[in-house]
Amino acid sequence: MSVTSVLFDLDGTLVDPAGAITSGIRHAVTSHGLADPGEARVEALVGPPLQIGLRTLDGVTDENIDSIIAAYRARYAEVGMAESVIYPGIVALLDALRAAGIYVAVTTAKPINIARQLIARKGLDEHLDAIHGNADEHGSM
Repeated sequence: MSVTSVLFDLDGTLVDPAGAITSGIRHAVTSHGLADPGEARVEALVGPPLQIGLRTLDGVTDENIDSIIAAYRARYAEVGMAESVIYPGIVALLDALRAAGIYVAVTTAKPINIARQLIARKGLDEHLDAIHGNADEHGSM
């Protein structure tokens, strides 16, 4: 069997979020007057959809969760994307795979528009054949 396609996750695989996700969650929560859950607690929230993970924090309710997510996303767009760093060797790997005729794509739980923005800001878009993300704006971040 020969490999025809390789799918990569984004955060933690191609790009090191460098604490941007956890610091963004902490910022969004505290900006709503809630207690800072601390770095260790929010690390467990990275990966699953924010709608699910945030509900495990004290003080997050049906009434404030959308506002907390909006605050997180605003901070991520303003600060978090810039803090993210492409892992060493990733660009060369993507280019080598494509040069070998292998279809290379990103698949992420991030909302697709945010994934595309991050990939473009980091200059990875020209090294990929496709980007697939969550169409639901309440996906993870």
